[in-house]
Parts: sequence; C-alpha cells; structure tokens
Amino acid sequence: MKKLSGIVAVIIVICILFAACGKQSDHIGYEGKEDYLSPEAEPQPMPAPTDSEEESYQNIVQNTVEGQMLIYMVDMSIITEEYDQDYASIKMKLSKLGGYVYTEYSSGTKGSDDLRYVSLVLKIPVENLDEFVNGVDKEMKVTSKRINVEDTTDQYYDIASRIDLLETRYRKMEEYLKTATEMQDIITIEEEMSNIIYQLENLKGEKKGIENKVRFSTVNITLNEAKSSAINAYDEKTIWDRMANGISSTFNDMVDYMGDILVLFVSSLPVLGLIAVIAIIIIVIVKIISRRKSKKQNATIA
Repeated sequence: MKKLSGIVAVIIVICILFAACGKQSDHIGYEGKEDYLSPEAEPQPMPAPTDSEEESYQNIVQNTVEGQMLIYMVDMSIITEEYDQDYASIKMKLSKLGGYVYTEYSSGTKGSDDLRYVSLVLKIPVENLDEFVNGVDKEMKVTSKRINVEDTTDQYYDIASRIDLLETRYRKMEEYLKTATEMQDIITIEEEMSNIIYQLENLKGEKKGIENKVRFSTVNITLNEAKSSAINAYDEKTIWDRMANGISSTFNDMVDYMGDILVLFVSSLPVLGLIAVIAIIIIVIVKIISRRKSKKQNATIA
C-alpha cells in the first residue's frame, strides 16, 4: 500500500508540473513585430528651457573647421511608465527637427503581461542633433547615453583625390580613342575606359555615403516600458530609498507569486480530480485483491 500511495503522489506532482509548463508556454511563444503602430496618446509639448536648464545643455556637435567631415552617433536607453506618451514625443521631436526613422523594431502588447519595447534608429540633421538629444534627456528617464564621433576627413578627401585622378585619366583615354586607328588599340582603350567608369561609380558612391552620414547624424534609441518599482529604483537617491523600494518590490513579487500559485492550482483541479478518481479505483481494486488473497490463505491453512 505504501508503494502504491507513493506512485499516486508522483503522478499528481508530474501532472501539476506539466500544467505549469503549459501555462508558461503561452508567454514564451510571443514573437516581436515590426512597424509598431503609432500610439493614441498625444505627446506633451516640451517646455521652454529655464536659465538653469540652459546651463546643463550639452553641446554634442563640435565647432569644426571648414571642410572637416565628422560623423556623429548617439546611443540612448530610456525606461518609462508612460510608454505611449514617450514614444509619440520622440516621433514628434524627430518630425519637428527634420529627421526620419531609418529602422524600427518593437515587441510586446499593450495591456498584456509582456512589457513593451521598441528599438529606433533615427536620422537627424547634424545642426539639430543637440536640440533633439537634450530634449529627450530632459523630458525622459535616460538610463544610459553614449556619444561617438568619427572623423572621416582624411578618408573623404582621399576618395575625392582618387576621383579627380580617374576623371583626368578618363579624359586622356577619350583623346587616345579619337586618334587610335588599330582595332586592337581601340579595344584596349575602351576596356580601360570601362574599368575607370566602374571605379568612379564605386568611389562616388562612397563619397556620397560619407556626405550623407555627416549631414544626418544617427541616434539609436531603446525605449523600455517599466513597472513603477523599476522607475523608483532608478530615481532612488539614498540607502533609505533603496531599502523602502526593496521591501515594496519584494512584497509585490510575493503577491504576484502567490497569485500565480492560486491560478495554477485552480486550473489544475480538473486534472487533480481525475487523478483522485483513478487513485481511488486503484486502491479499491488492490484492497479487493488483498482480501481475496487473505481468504485463500486462511482457507489453505484451515
């Protein structure tokens, strides 16, 4: 009987674990979605900077000499409880300053347990980069920010020099072609001219690419929806703030955990009931068999 009870207990535990795994799979199977629709919330207008705000204004774009080719790249990570509002505010600032979205990837669903997330690659005119970055920095909770400046001046003017040399060579080839009389010479010159055209197209493409990167700075933004506990942890200043936030966070986690256990137990009741019925039937059958064996043994002894 002890062995039988142990087997039944093991079967019950396995069924509960199976139900828990099925519950988790509903959340893990979510896939990210492209082109997140613009939120309904309207962004709040950005207030005019005060004297103290102007003092903290960060100048990212450097004073450069004429002809210097600098490429600016900024990475920003943001956490927010007002996901829709901050998302719309970023888009509004971008449009106002003449920028555009280069790529966008988002995941999560509004109103679900999955917190939302969006990764944006933005292109902003370099003359408006300071205004955009400082506006986002002041209005939102920026947890990290990195600024990178790449000086492509030497590369740019090296490409420009090679283009000039190839164009000069191409003009000479045109003159040679006009005076060439032998078919083999004509073929050789035309092949050389085709090769020069191919090199020019590649170099001009590289040159144009650098010009576009210099003209439009790149800003990579990750906007993460967060619970109030995460926001409070970011805002906390003293050890008392950290202790209070830790206690609150632990209590909330315990409530969530107990709620999950209750939901799991209730959702498992049909399976547990079926197992209980099967276990009772097995126990009754075993008892009947045991009684019959006992009667036979007593009859044999008599």
